[in-house]
Amino acid sequence: MGVSLNEARPQALRATTAQHESAAIVHTLVTLGKLLGIETLAEGIEETEQLSVLEREHCDRGQGFLLARPVEVEEIERLLGAGREARRATAAA
Repeated sequence: MGVSLNEARPQALRATTAQHESAAIVHTLVTLGKLLGIETLAEGIEETEQLSVLEREHCDRGQGFLLARPVEVEEIERLLGAGREARRATAAA
């Protein structure tokens, strides 16, 4: 179980780091997650400023367009298939 910063307050990650309220919300949510011993996840990271705030606050995980572009279903299936084949080859060796 974890804390998703996007679900808790989407505007907090969309705002610029210059906005004190948004930075305070991110700080509070990450701190709460740490105090409760649960993982924090920031979703929708699209700007380097957002990533900087999350890194400074030691958010555990993040996802978003800035970190990885969306991938088509066919590409995911190809990658998963390649992984299965590699595991089979390793197990057979």
